[in-house]
Amino acid sequence: MNRTSNAEILVISMILLSAAVVVISVMPFGFAASPPHRFKGYATDTGLHPVKTGTTIRAMLVNVGGATENYTTTVNNSLSGKNYDFNVLDLNDDNNGRPIFFYIGTDNTTQTVTFVTGGMNIGYSQFYNLTIVDRPRITDNSPTTSTTGDSFTFNVTATDYVDIPSKLRVNVSWSHGSLSYNKTLSPVGGNYFIGINTTNPNSIDDLSYTIWVNDTSGNMNHSGPHLVDISDNDPPTSSVTSISGYWKATSPQTISYTSHDNAIGVKNTTLFYRYRATNASTWDGWVTWSNASNPDVIPWAGHWHFNFPNASGHYQFYSKAKDNVTNAESKVASAEAFCGYDAVAPTVTMTALSTYKKANFLVQWAKGVEATSGIARWTVQRKENISGTWTAWLTNVSYTVRSATWLIANTTEGTTVFFRALAVDNATNCGTWSANVSTTKDAIAPVISFISSGTPSTTSATITWTTNENANGNVTYGTTTAYGSWSEYSSYVTAHEVPLTGLSSITVYHYKVISIDPAGNQVNSTDYTFTTASSGGDGGVGGDGLTPTPIAEAGGPYSGYINETIAFSGSRSSETGGSITGYRWDWTNDGTYETNWSASATATHAYTTVGTYIVKLRVKDGSDITDTDTALVNITARPGITTSQHVLDLILAEYNVHLVELFYANDTNGDGILDDFTDPNDSLTEVHFASINGTVIILLSIDGDTIPEFFWDPTIDTITFIHYSAGNIIVMVNDTLLKTKTVTISIEKDGWTYIEAIDIYPDNLDLIVRTADGRAISSDMIWRENGKVYIFDDPAAQYVFIYSFAGKGPLFDVTVELTKDTVTAAEGTTALITLVNVGEPGTVVGVVNFTLSKNGQVIIWLPEESVSVLGQISFNKAIVTKDLEPGTYTYTVVYRYGVNQTASSQKSFTVTSPTSGFPWFWVIAILGIIIIVGFILAVAWKKGYLYWERGVDKEQIKEGGK
Repeated sequence: MNRTSNAEILVISMILLSAAVVVISVMPFGFAASPPHRFKGYATDTGLHPVKTGTTIRAMLVNVGGATENYTTTVNNSLSGKNYDFNVLDLNDDNNGRPIFFYIGTDNTTQTVTFVTGGMNIGYSQFYNLTIVDRPRITDNSPTTSTTGDSFTFNVTATDYVDIPSKLRVNVSWSHGSLSYNKTLSPVGGNYFIGINTTNPNSIDDLSYTIWVNDTSGNMNHSGPHLVDISDNDPPTSSVTSISGYWKATSPQTISYTSHDNAIGVKNTTLFYRYRATNASTWDGWVTWSNASNPDVIPWAGHWHFNFPNASGHYQFYSKAKDNVTNAESKVASAEAFCGYDAVAPTVTMTALSTYKKANFLVQWAKGVEATSGIARWTVQRKENISGTWTAWLTNVSYTVRSATWLIANTTEGTTVFFRALAVDNATNCGTWSANVSTTKDAIAPVISFISSGTPSTTSATITWTTNENANGNVTYGTTTAYGSWSEYSSYVTAHEVPLTGLSSITVYHYKVISIDPAGNQVNSTDYTFTTASSGGDGGVGGDGLTPTPIAEAGGPYSGYINETIAFSGSRSSETGGSITGYRWDWTNDGTYETNWSASATATHAYTTVGTYIVKLRVKDGSDITDTDTALVNITARPGITTSQHVLDLILAEYNVHLVELFYANDTNGDGILDDFTDPNDSLTEVHFASINGTVIILLSIDGDTIPEFFWDPTIDTITFIHYSAGNIIVMVNDTLLKTKTVTISIEKDGWTYIEAIDIYPDNLDLIVRTADGRAISSDMIWRENGKVYIFDDPAAQYVFIYSFAGKGPLFDVTVELTKDTVTAAEGTTALITLVNVGEPGTVVGVVNFTLSKNGQVIIWLPEESVSVLGQISFNKAIVTKDLEPGTYTYTVVYRYGVNQTASSQKSFTVTSPTSGFPWFWVIAILGIIIIVGFILAVAWKKGYLYWERGVDKEQIKEGGK
């Protein structure tokens, strides 16, 4: 039996399958249906432009039952000789002669034919072209409502059977109120087009628009007009008008405002205010004052009558408005206008004067009743004697002036001069005249006469004399002209009698008398002597002072303030046998006479430190016989200024800091300027002394830090709140030509302000600070420490720091350090290079050059590098020495920047000859090679690849090895 192979079976199966496919393929569409009617051709518009690929073509056949059958295809412009081709079927063998209607897209072509069984299946050259009138199609998807002043989006669907969407041009013409525009919409994908415009913020009329679409064939279509309902959702705006002049003295005040609304109109505007009593207190919360209705005008404007409900103090204002559809203005509560109110007239108190004055004296005054607005100016009048007429002395002087010096030469001896003052505050309230103060001029010392020691006893004597006016009496006495003992009484009389007791018998005593009138005018007598009686009771008589020797009398004791000129007088020195011809002074009794011999008995000197000194006077007569005398000098600090309980009470009320003892300030160096602050309570910390228009003020902190809460003005004994603000750098400008860097900072402005800002060049002492409008800040209102700049000012909003680096010496520096300064040629070394911007403003841009020289000759130039330096930068550079001969080399680094400006540095190093040593490397390398070769030979021997021949057959050795 023959067997068929698998290959033969496979070949036979393939033949049968192919035959089946051929049979099936030639069967026309099944066995039951009639042949279809085929349609092919071109689908175009009336201008014969082909409908775009992908457009649906639909044939709708109405069958015998009246129902419709739909057959579709899509346009394909890549077909040859046509752009569509499809069949209309007759599945039930009953469509022959039935009508067929054709659609392109959704539009009827108005073309119709009847179904022919098998139509066009024979005669393939026949065509059935479809034509349509093409206009762009429009669908409006835009919203129907919007609001004033907001974005409105036109959303349109545009289609065309010939053009793709990107070829269409879609425009919208619209109008709203006074605005109108023609806008082109942009395709955003598919058939969608978008365009955005902004509605008129001032109209609630309907927005009207029409959509226009054009295709590339010149066909056009439009849709509209469409209407959009517009409503108002924009709140109104308002602001309080700036108030001219800060301080007001009358109530009520007119507070004006303006407000605005876009369309509906403002209904009312509300005023809000807040209050604080002083600059040192905190603001109360915002309070509603009243509403104000608005007339129908644009912009709306009006005013309120504000009567300062919290009385004197500081007020701030802002406003909010509502429109006629209840849109309300929303804003952060922030002052738009401000003013102060003070209706209380200030009073003045005068500092009492002593009864008599003999020299120029200070007339002082201060405010009495607290002036909320502060004193603006003073007027001081004076008159002579009680019946005199008041005349102007000082008129409208600045509030910073609290005293003035009256020249004693302007007053006649014995005349009483009176003073009074009044104040006007910053709100123009004028006070009344103060109570007057007075003093009488007495500049002439008493005249002494009829000096007598009477008849001394053995142990006592009574010194008597008379003066021409009331004065006290003093006697200094002793056994020499140095005296040493003192007896006095303080009553002011004209007949003086001073007892001296405890004397020794039969002893010559020297004495002189001193009288001082109530004005402080002093007179000293010359030297007198008397002799006490013997114990026998003979007694003695007053001496006649005829000893032919000079007697020095230094005067004193003296007193004064540091740095105050003191007048010293040796006029009471005497010469019993002639006259004094010379005087000289040793101010500290240290053996050195600071003055030369002078015929004048008087001299002046000022001591610079507090203490008790001994001054020595040396006198000589015509025979150059000399004598000396000393006197005490007591030097004290000038009297300080102490605050009042009123200020302590204010600090307690404002800052809750309870101070028991009064704080004070002193002038420690006698220059007339307060420079030391003391708080016995240890609660207040002095931050800084500053000056406002020549008046010293002291910035004080209540919590021990460097930020002051208030400043104390010792002259008028008031405290003023200080606002603190940290400055923010907003711009920095470098001027490389002028060598300056300008830094502008912004601050929060609020009255007297303590400003703190970063000091970007703390080592540069040449700093100028100005406000943005050019006003220079005085040096005593600026201080620098701990990397910060501090400013005390009644401020601007911006300040300019100008650092100058001109004339400061080298402003850029270069340093070079080598890792090794002695190397062999094979080693090399590394340079650590540091570039330091010492004072050049801003970032310095330059290039670095590197050279290597020997004996002054450059042997290597290395490529230069661009380097920018703001502060300091360091980097390493390797120095290759392998090709260098032994010797000393200099490595130089030069940094070039700006206009021919350079900075450089250099370091030297030495290259030495290499030293020969034991060749350990080669020994170890050879040993390693020997070991490796030995190992390879051993393995080869073990495997039988190597053998030793001694007449034995090689094959035997191999076999033995096996």
